[in-house]
Amino acid sequence: FGSWWWGAKGRTIFRGDEPLFVAEHDVQILVPTDTWWSATWWWGHPELDLYVNIGTIAVVEADRIVSTDLDLDVIRRVDGSCEIIDIDEFEEHRVAYGYPRTVIERAEEAAADVLDRMQRRVAPFDDVAARTWAATVT
Repeated sequence: FGSWWWGAKGRTIFRGDEPLFVAEHDVQILVPTDTWWSATWWWGHPELDLYVNIGTIAVVEADRIVSTDLDLDVIRRVDGSCEIIDIDEFEEHRVAYGYPRTVIERAEEAAADVLDRMQRRVAPFDDVAARTWAATVT
């Protein structure tokens, strides 16, 4: 499905050079290189199961992953409910930053597709691959 990454609890999360917080949960991250999303499974989180960032197609380089987060997200809670969130941020930023029409359309299409696949538990949102990868590091 793409590149799989592991984030152990206790790691510091940064925005640029600025530390934001220390992570309390392990995460399994999937970064496809042909989709307008990346997915994060939050293992052991009491409320959040899966968080999908909608953003530009990722470019994986030797020392970093480059993608523009478009502030539109799709989540699945532990109870199984799913929804698109941060629509207001997406709307605000698309105006403020002048997103081109193609970027807006791709982001909205990606969010709708992810929501549909997440609700139907279609791979990789069925968790099979994520759990398989997570088992190799835990």
